[in-house]
Amino acid sequence: MRHWILETPWWLLILFAVAAVGLLVSGNNRQSSRLKMAGVGVLLAGGILWAVSYFIETPREISIRQSRQFVAAVSARDRGAIEPLLHPKASMLRWNRDDILHYAVDYADTYGLQSVWITGIDADPVDSVVTVTLSVLSRHDAKRAMVDTVPSTWELKWMDTPAGWKLKEIVPIRIINTERSQLQARLFNEPSRK
Repeated sequence: MRHWILETPWWLLILFAVAAVGLLVSGNNRQSSRLKMAGVGVLLAGGILWAVSYFIETPREISIRQSRQFVAAVSARDRGAIEPLLHPKASMLRWNRDDILHYAVDYADTYGLQSVWITGIDADPVDSVVTVTLSVLSRHDAKRAMVDTVPSTWELKWMDTPAGWKLKEIVPIRIINTERSQLQARLFNEPSRK
């Protein structure tokens, strides 16, 4: 129920508006003040529902927004924007937080990352962890990478901390046709920079 209130789907708001207009028109045609008041009530309820949904950001929405920020920061090679998003014990395969900060920019340079588009994003909140699954299409310099357009799927696990939602774990699911089990050996085999 909380999901319907804090993340109201657009079709539900349209349903409220249609019901309110229907009641207002019907009340006006019949000269019924009760129907008019019911229409105003439904319209107010829809407005309140919209306002609550718009102004209150849920953990799911925060994680999706921050996932987009993380992707944009990697694309821009901006360590300063990546760092505050990471949990102090962030990890990716066998890398720690410092490795992620270093290799995110290093890989972007090495493979000539030019731009990134998020083609799909979804979040699954469970207790104090929100798992964001995102599909990404990245464009690379053809002289530096074997292919210039790379589709990939990632899981970003965001954890609620006293400092806000922080990225705790990055899990590469699929990059081009390489599955999760092969990724560490083929793409992420640099040693940890401990």
